[in-house]
Amino acid sequence: MAFKLLIIASLFIFFATIPIFADLKINSQINSLELSGQNGGLVSNEKPWTTDSLSKKTTVLFYIDPDFAELNDHVSKALTDAKFPPKTLHSVAIINNAATWIPNFAIRSRLEEKQKEFPNTVYALDLNKILVNRWGLTDDSYVVLAINKVGNLMFNVSGKLTDQQVKQLITLLKKDIAK
Repeated sequence: MAFKLLIIASLFIFFATIPIFADLKINSQINSLELSGQNGGLVSNEKPWTTDSLSKKTTVLFYIDPDFAELNDHVSKALTDAKFPPKTLHSVAIINNAATWIPNFAIRSRLEEKQKEFPNTVYALDLNKILVNRWGLTDDSYVVLAINKVGNLMFNVSGKLTDQQVKQLITLLKKDIAK
């Protein structure tokens, strides 16, 4: 009997670690989630961050392993150069703290500096790879997502974006904003 309980408990633990809502699909609704408490939250005030904040906004979302923080600086520059009015494009940067050895306090300090540089960007921390497990995002990487006003995924690229991908991202954002 104890052996059966051990097997059941082991299976439960195994299946509990498999992503629940993995693999975001282009043109499909993103699954709602929340980063709060021990799982993370907003850098500015440590309150929860939820996908509800993306409602009715064209959004570019960066999911960043701090070890690759500068990998897509050219994307941020291109978005700045595109001169999107702040009220039309919502920018979110979620840091995958669990993907690095860098201490949380050091990451938080760096993000406070970034907040001054990019005041219209919302910064949040993912302390337990929630977006990796719930959305199937690439771990230990830099992921760029674009989400339209109705909450559908328009763009999903992991790693360093090519110039063509940056142009595609900006085109998609402009088209959604124009709607």
